Amino acid sequence: MDVQTISIYIAIISAVISLGSLLFNWWSTIRAMEPHISPSEIKSATQYAYSIDNKGGGPALITKVEYYINQINLQKDAFEKELSTVVNGLGIPNSKSLTTLGNNSVVGAGESIQLLAITCLVNHATYIQQLDDAIKLRVVIQYKSVHGKKKTFDSDE
Repeated sequence: MDVQTISIYIAIISAVISLGSLLFNWWSTIRAMEPHISPSEIKSATQYAYSIDNKGGGPALITKVEYYINQINLQKDAFEKELSTVVNGLGIPNSKSLTTLGNNSVVGAGESIQLLAITCLVNHATYIQQLDDAIKLRVVIQYKSVHGKKKTFDSDE
């Protein structure tokens, strides 16, 4: 083999390695920007709270949200009303905080959104358990990354 042939082989190998490196960097960048929605629940003697957290590296672009209470699919406004009806029907003195996500909303990377917080105004050991027994909350969120990769979060899974 002459020097010119060896130089061509080295150039081809260098080009293949460069292309591989470019593809790996592109793939790594896309993976680093993927959102990951996960739940967070707090139960104490006087409070029940449910949040969703985006633990991914990029924003979650919400495309569809479904709310369920006791396996009944409810629209945003009906969800708020049904939750109040169920909680108030228990006769537990409480204060509620409710945040509903809508379609086309965004959950930023590292962001946490508290969807529901119920605080019993009287410290009683069974109140939170009564709430937990009465309300079977389910949230299904369809979202995508900035690169268009679609995912679904289901709080029952």
